[in-house]
Amino acid sequence: MPPSRRPTAFQIDWRWRPPAERAALLLEAADVLAEHADELPLLESRENERPVADARLNDINFLIGVFRFFGSLVDMLPTDFYDKGAIYTSTYLEPVGVVGEIIPLNWPPSRAAIARSAGCRTGSSSGSAPAG
Repeated sequence: MPPSRRPTAFQIDWRWRPPAERAALLLEAADVLAEHADELPLLESRENERPVADARLNDINFLIGVFRFFGSLVDMLPTDFYDKGAIYTSTYLEPVGVVGEIIPLNWPPSRAAIARSAGCRTGSSSGSAPAG
């Protein structure tokens, strides 16, 4: 089967995971990031020449918070119910594809986390590409 015809991880796995499982994985990612919160600012400082203290205080704490925020919202996806007498319907939003983000090469990882965790919250896949 040519690569263009192969099913993607989105089609066969992530999209079908229940919201509670997606939430648990996003919250687990936040926990892993928190475990390495003293190492990550050193990497960011080497990559972006950002002071280590600033990277820890601002970017890494923000990064962890973003994953916790979207992990806590997974089960709060909006649905609508319509009651029109004899007709009662509901809508349920489903993931439909990939969330893409193009960011400057030297942006801190916390900025990429916003698109990734938001996309993962809804069951979509996500990816980032450096600009330039």
